[in-house]
Amino acid sequence: MTVLNAKQANTWLHRRSSREVRQHWPLLLILPIFVALGVLYSVVTPIFEVLDEPMHFRYAKRLADGEGLPTSTPTQDSWEQAQAHQPPLYYAVGALLIAPIDTGPSDTLYEPNPFSASGMPHAPSNKNAVLHRPDEQFPYRGVSLAVHLLRWFSVLCSAGTVVFAYLSALQIAPRRRDIATGTAALTAFNPQFLFLSGGASSDALFILLNTIALYLALKIANGWDRPRRSPLLLGLVVGLAALTKLSGLAAIALIIGAYVLRVRQTESPRLSKENVLAVVHPIALALGAVVLVAGWWYVRNIVLYRDPLGMSVWMDRLVTPATASSLGEAIRRVAESVVSYWGVFGWMNVLADEIFYTWARVLTLVGIVGMALLAARTYWQRKTFRDQRWRALGLLALWILVTATWLIGWTLIIAGPQGRLLFPAIAAISFVLFTGLTGWMLRRMGTVLSWLMAGVFVVISVLVPFRYIAPTYAQPQRIQLDQVPADLQPLDIYFGDKLFLLGYEIPDDNVKPGEALGLRLYWLALKRMRNDYTFSVQVFGRDDARIGGLDTYPGGGNYPTSLWIPGEVVVETYAVPIDADAQAPTAGTVRVGIYDSLSQVNLVTMDVQARELAFHPQIAQVRVSPPGQIIYQPREQVSLNLGDNVLLTGYDLPTESLSPGDNLVVTLYWKPISWMPNDYTVFLHLLDEDGNIEEQVDEQPVAGNYPTHLWVAEETVQDTHSLRLPSYLPEGNYYLHIGLYWLETGERLPLVGSDPPTDYVRIGPVYVGD
Repeated sequence: MTVLNAKQANTWLHRRSSREVRQHWPLLLILPIFVALGVLYSVVTPIFEVLDEPMHFRYAKRLADGEGLPTSTPTQDSWEQAQAHQPPLYYAVGALLIAPIDTGPSDTLYEPNPFSASGMPHAPSNKNAVLHRPDEQFPYRGVSLAVHLLRWFSVLCSAGTVVFAYLSALQIAPRRRDIATGTAALTAFNPQFLFLSGGASSDALFILLNTIALYLALKIANGWDRPRRSPLLLGLVVGLAALTKLSGLAAIALIIGAYVLRVRQTESPRLSKENVLAVVHPIALALGAVVLVAGWWYVRNIVLYRDPLGMSVWMDRLVTPATASSLGEAIRRVAESVVSYWGVFGWMNVLADEIFYTWARVLTLVGIVGMALLAARTYWQRKTFRDQRWRALGLLALWILVTATWLIGWTLIIAGPQGRLLFPAIAAISFVLFTGLTGWMLRRMGTVLSWLMAGVFVVISVLVPFRYIAPTYAQPQRIQLDQVPADLQPLDIYFGDKLFLLGYEIPDDNVKPGEALGLRLYWLALKRMRNDYTFSVQVFGRDDARIGGLDTYPGGGNYPTSLWIPGEVVVETYAVPIDADAQAPTAGTVRVGIYDSLSQVNLVTMDVQARELAFHPQIAQVRVSPPGQIIYQPREQVSLNLGDNVLLTGYDLPTESLSPGDNLVVTLYWKPISWMPNDYTVFLHLLDEDGNIEEQVDEQPVAGNYPTHLWVAEETVQDTHSLRLPSYLPEGNYYLHIGLYWLETGERLPLVGSDPPTDYVRIGPVYVGD
């Protein structure tokens, strides 16, 4: 036996390390870039704005504070209980990291945003799950420091995932370092994976353990045979995964698959006692290690809840028929989860540009189809897969299938697919996609493709925090009083003694049902406010029925009033949703109110003369137009021009005779010629054959719901009026004189082209009998 002296040993280690660096330099380049990006995401994303982060942090803090393991006993705080059913490994490690930090009492960790649009990616605001305070910023301290420590621990775990993704690819294609590089790059620079890696949750550790388990299982399937070490090490890692998340139990499939496929690699793959023992013995050892590591947790659940998973109480509280899906619907949603696999941020409510998702869908489809074509071409050329590492590929496919099945199962009970649930198989998915991409080109182009993909993804990953994440949580614009636009529509309304509404801007005062009305309000802070007030913007339509609105904290939840500085003008921009079933056309009356979120008490409103106003004073009126052109067919069609402002294009009169005391219903059809700045009143005069007025009605068009200043040229307005016939009317024919006048002056619109000149339209007759 040759014994090396210290100098020889150092020389050997230097040569070996130099060789390893030369061989794996792409990984050594990818890793620091990934860590830098992971830290960037962790810093740009406000604390508790990564999905489920408050729940994970509260669990770890509970252990750090010495309160022991949580139970799944229902409480009023769903966030406190949301992760209570999960095993404690990550939280125990996290507790060790944050134990030296003073994070204060649990009930002051964060204040939830009551209007949060969690899981609603198309909501225009309130993306933030919690309210953010200035003390969150750097230099970090208290809760903010603890959260960032856990986030950086996640970054390190995810860096390990990148390493084992690279090594796993080499287990499948040992001579294709370009594929290993591409696999590592697709893993490391996936924006969604980076975002998750920058969060304080158990996901990063869980994904790392699953990726290590996949790597070990691939080695075993390829023939790595250490009778005790191999199964025990694989079982240890799977046990740790099962002690991190309940879904870690799915990794048992890797144990079974690895040893079944390893036996298939032997020269005698037939069923025999030796082969059965070769499968059963290591699987038993591995499963024994799983039980030793994680079994105590599941036994505890049986004792406490008579449920090994401890999910029964949690499921009863959070899963309802409204959240469940059919199998077909679940599969469809999983197929759509490709979007959230690549990048839906925040609480599944912060989207990138659609071009990014189009590119991601195309990349995914091309990769999958390319992998299928590559497999078909390989078999066509060689008529067999035996000289390929088909067992490793089979194990890879098994793991992707198991992970996808778990995602389908999750989607069956909780609506809304989350692509991040595929990340335990991210190494396998990245390998399949990149290998599929190489299948479309010559082999020597693989290295070029790997670096091209890495470069593109790095650029995208750098843009995401600054283009999508940071703006989502930005505070609204604040200006000085002398910077208020001169053309602002003035309001001058006091809300209590704390706020003064200067005025508003509406970029487009025409909105359709199902759309959002853009509104900008200019608020002057008069005093410091201890409370966080809710701003209520509501829109009312026909018959004063509410047809849209929102309640929110200022800044879309990003700038609560307790942060406002006296003297500053806060420019609040709202996207007020209009109900899809709102009746139109109509005037949309915009009202604004402010109330205390806890007491629900409205702030008193006054004008500048200290006259008290309604709690929700009207500030503006907009036009709510029909979703499409409405074509009417009047019974009687005419074309009568009133003052070159509007045409009467038709009318409907009763077809049957009426009796005294009946209601005479008349429907008029108006078509504006040009915009009318004034609100005209419609008059209807009922005259007998001698021209005597027997009855009349004067009222705003469309029962006052759609004043003429909102009418637009070329639209047709259906306008119905009702006139009660006097009880004394004798039998005979009666006529109607109809027209428009401006109430302030009494001036009527003349009938253009009439001879002699008139200012009304005569229609009829209407027959009144006994």
